[in-house]
Amino acid sequence: MPLLALALVAGACQRTPVATTTTRKVAASPASAGSTKPSTTPEASATPRKLVLVPPPDGVALQGLVTVDAGYILSNNSSSIVANNSAGVLTLGGAIVSDHGSGIVGNNGGTLISDHGGGLTGKVKWGLLADPETPLGTQLPVAGIAIQVVSMADGQPLAIMRDDTGNPVLTVASDAQGRYMAYVPKDFKGNVRVEARVPGSNDPRLQLERVTAPALPGDRSIDEETAQTSRYLRNAFTNHLRQWITTTDISATVTFYATTWKVPAFLRTQVSELIQGLNDAAVAAGVPKASQADQAALAKRLSDIMLSGIDLDAVQVDPSFSTKGSDTLAEGAVAGMRAVLISVREHATTKLREDPTFLDHQPYVIAANAKLPPEQAYHLIAPGDLGNFIVEEFLVRGDATPGGTLDQVRDVLASVGAQTDAATGADQGRRVITATKSLGARVGLAMAADEDGVRTRALALLDAYAKTGKIP
Repeated sequence: MPLLALALVAGACQRTPVATTTTRKVAASPASAGSTKPSTTPEASATPRKLVLVPPPDGVALQGLVTVDAGYILSNNSSSIVANNSAGVLTLGGAIVSDHGSGIVGNNGGTLISDHGGGLTGKVKWGLLADPETPLGTQLPVAGIAIQVVSMADGQPLAIMRDDTGNPVLTVASDAQGRYMAYVPKDFKGNVRVEARVPGSNDPRLQLERVTAPALPGDRSIDEETAQTSRYLRNAFTNHLRQWITTTDISATVTFYATTWKVPAFLRTQVSELIQGLNDAAVAAGVPKASQADQAALAKRLSDIMLSGIDLDAVQVDPSFSTKGSDTLAEGAVAGMRAVLISVREHATTKLREDPTFLDHQPYVIAANAKLPPEQAYHLIAPGDLGNFIVEEFLVRGDATPGGTLDQVRDVLASVGAQTDAATGADQGRRVITATKSLGARVGLAMAADEDGVRTRALALLDAYAKTGKIP
């Protein structure tokens, strides 16, 4: 593994501990965890003070390693990161990075605070100091990445630390080893979304996430495959829900899901009632006539509500969703899907090291790009791009249309030699499709049965939109 680190250039590279003495303008945290409005204080006096993060009382710890494709980040984001001495960890410029525990980053849930005063601005100089010649596909921990924890139930960021004056902190940075530490209130119920984002970057590959239940034990590490699985869940259900709340032919929609998607017989009545109930509430709220932006935002919020109460890691693959049940592995659906995506990345790495343009020349990429405007075209230049392509093009965009998904995924897997699991001989295409169907059935059942009040919250969201015309 190549040893490299990325660090802030401000005349010289250095790491600043969490407790740091500095003179700066203080940007105070919001008064409550649910608020994202920044509040500021006047210019600080010349007397320096220490900035220290303190875990909230009775908080439940979430922690893990954040890992990225080092070759990708160096080759595509050299204007916003730099490399310095060998450390085996990528360090993003601008963060206050600690050798133990998370660094401070947030004042209003979105803006980084640097130890040189204020938020990160153009006054900070960025550049590539060294080229470590990191091989494409090398996965390394990343320090200084911004971490937020968002409630799936209401979409609000949680206070995950407190500063030295007792104010809530909504954002922290991963430490010098690439690990993060965040705290969720002890009485919090349901799922959260742990977001790991490169400050200032709009690159979706550098906006990682993981849906998890804080109340359950375990490591919460985040990598590209974890993020791709999370995005699949959220985006696929968003597509389904948007169709449910905007259709003007509810009968055809119900029939579509009962037949084309082969909803199990024991679920058909419940799913039909669920779709009908959400559509009735949406029509009453005027959603079918709302702007596309509102429709998309409502569907996304409804999707997160659906996913807010289920332990997704505990959902097991259901062999009945496979046309060849004997070929189905006994495994968690999320774990199985992630395992396939890791295999895809590893096989794609071999192909791209031989030919950097290999993926862009594949028929499935050319066919997909033919349907897209040039600015939205796929350019698969890093190994992880192929897993992202499978998720976005076939499992999300293709998720609301009948037929062909299994064959399409198989074609992609075969192109890089990842069609069979080396350890078990399992069909990787069938493995990932069976996992997605198992997850869909579990989430649909939870919504239909109103587990943990998710259906009630969904209807309340639509009712609030009907009354205010705004998305809570």
